[in-house]
Amino acid sequence: MPGAVLLVAATGVALVVALLLLLYLMSPLDHPKPLSLSGAHVVVTGGSSGIGKSIAIECFRQGAFLTLIARNEKRLLEAKKEIEKFSVNDKQ
Repeated sequence: MPGAVLLVAATGVALVVALLLLLYLMSPLDHPKPLSLSGAHVVVTGGSSGIGKSIAIECFRQGAFLTLIARNEKRLLEAKKEIEKFSVNDKQ
């Protein structure tokens, strides 16, 4: 009987340790470190429309320097004009 109690206690401790280890390993996923884009150079493909353009605008708002790549030169130039409205410093 004492062996069974010891086995149950050891199993309980092992489960608690496993749970704590899992929580420790998952914590960076719950609380990622913020990424500073100020002064960074970001290359955005598909930057003339849709998700690419939205990403370019957000990166530009955060102070990044951009290189936009797109298939349509006319739409690319229009997107460039629109994105430049979100400049946060004189160097951009």
